[in-house]
Amino acid sequence: MFKKNEEGIAMIAAILAVLVLTILGFSLWNYSMAETIQTQREEMRMQAYYIARSGAESVANHLVNQPMGPLKEEIDDAYPHSVTSSVVDMGNGSFIITATKLDSTTVLIESVGTVEDVTQKVSITLQGFSQNWSLFEHALLAKGKIALGPNSQVTGGSIATLLPQSDNPIDNKSHNINNDQLLYGVSAVFPPIEIPDTDKYGNAVVYTSIPGTYRPNSNQTINTHTRFNSVDIRGNRIITFDTKGNDLYIFCDGQFSVGGNATINVIGGGRTLIYTSSFDLSGAMSTSGNSGIFVFAYGSGTALRVRGTINAAVAMYADQGTANLNGATATIYGSIVATEINLGNSNVHFTQVNDYGIFNETTNAYKIIQWGD
Repeated sequence: MFKKNEEGIAMIAAILAVLVLTILGFSLWNYSMAETIQTQREEMRMQAYYIARSGAESVANHLVNQPMGPLKEEIDDAYPHSVTSSVVDMGNGSFIITATKLDSTTVLIESVGTVEDVTQKVSITLQGFSQNWSLFEHALLAKGKIALGPNSQVTGGSIATLLPQSDNPIDNKSHNINNDQLLYGVSAVFPPIEIPDTDKYGNAVVYTSIPGTYRPNSNQTINTHTRFNSVDIRGNRIITFDTKGNDLYIFCDGQFSVGGNATINVIGGGRTLIYTSSFDLSGAMSTSGNSGIFVFAYGSGTALRVRGTINAAVAMYADQGTANLNGATATIYGSIVATEINLGNSNVHFTQVNDYGIFNETTNAYKIIQWGD
């Protein structure tokens, strides 16, 4: 009888042991699965965070680099309400940006990153401040790289780039330029080019429109504000812009091209301001007396191309494009400002002068003052 009881107790003990092991195994499996799920969700949270951060940084950097651009205008126009972007896909997730103008100087950027059903939020606060600046305060200024040819000369001015020296952005092949003329990591504003409808005194600018491509078959003098579809001056033509002591505005929807032996000349003691998608000079350019010429090229790619001859008080600006002077022969009293500048195998002598008051004003700029979640 005792033997049977012992066998029963052993049976019960075995069953209990199996049950305990089963429960323990299930608990370990359940714990392992929970830890795996938690690890996966933590990875998704990290991914969502960095996606949100990338979105916030891109918008904040855009405002810092283009404080007068269309995004700022959109945020200003929406005040006191917010501006929200559409969903932007990035990697295996996406982000949405909300920008809010909190007061006259502060902008809050909020970015929500999403990976599957996991979201993370990142915010950046930007503080606006007044900044005095002059667009043409350097002989050469670029957002990026500057290539100086062996015959490049700069007298009384500097060569500046927004990039740090560690990026080696300035290729100085010139024997005429000292290293102390090279400036790296400068703080500069590149405002978007806008076609003026008022002059510097606030008076309306009324343009005379000339349709089609302007190809003069004789020497011409232009002394009124003029709008062209495109300009292609060739042959031995001389186009004279007579400023009559004032500002003369020239707006060209397409390319402004001066080729062959053609020449554009500015007289009258005032300024001629040419606004065009791209400017191509293989002819000649000159100014006389106190006259000056400004070229504002708002296109991308090679917006400023000079292969001809310049002897002029001239400033050239490309807010989105590059400037290529490879092959030019020029004596320039002024500046060139572009995303990149290539002087190449040119013979160019810059003499730094003042900017005649163009873009010499106080404007808003932004700096990042706080990160948040």
